[in-house]
Amino acid sequence: MPPQPKKKTFSVSLEHKKPRGSGHERRQEILAAARLLFQQEGVEAISTRRIAKSVGLSQTSIYVYFENKEAILNALIDAAFGGLKALLEEIEQRSAGPFEYLREALPAYIRFGLAHPDEYRLAFMLLDPVRSDSGPEGWRSGFGLHVFAGLEAQVARAIELGLISDQGFTARVLAQSIWAGIHGLVAVRLVFPGFGWPDTEQQIALHTRLLLAGLGPVRAKIERL
Repeated sequence: MPPQPKKKTFSVSLEHKKPRGSGHERRQEILAAARLLFQQEGVEAISTRRIAKSVGLSQTSIYVYFENKEAILNALIDAAFGGLKALLEEIEQRSAGPFEYLREALPAYIRFGLAHPDEYRLAFMLLDPVRSDSGPEGWRSGFGLHVFAGLEAQVARAIELGLISDQGFTARVLAQSIWAGIHGLVAVRLVFPGFGWPDTEQQIALHTRLLLAGLGPVRAKIERL
């Protein structure tokens, strides 16, 4: 009987197989590379191909971790602003009312922005047509919109309780102005760090006082700021 041909056997090489848990590490590598590229050249100028190349992946491989460039940007923003969301929720839980919430939340927001300059620039200060055209409502990321919605709700409640004046506008418009005011201070201090600013905490206290005084709350409350 003639000898039978040997069956072919196949072995899987583990040389290039990702070890357990390395998918998370690769995801973090992609986010770190994207953050740097976005900051250096702007969101609009960077493609997923550039990001993939910077971490040694093919363009198709990067889609295992992120659907598209916007998903990468949102992940970067969420990672930072998730912390702000948790902080503001903690302030809300311990606040005696909406005015006390605003008095504590506004400086907390400013401190957060100054303490996370890279993430703050990505969220608000880099060219990105998707966000430029629609504002926070255009974010696929939920944390930015959630933070603004919380501010609007507290302003609406303060108006309802007679703690601040509506100035003839809706709570949404007042919240937009407050948000613009706190964002503006963060932005100019990040862009012009050598402008000769006063002590950070002193300026945060002054800025908070000016914003709340413009809403017409009870004078005694302002004097305690």
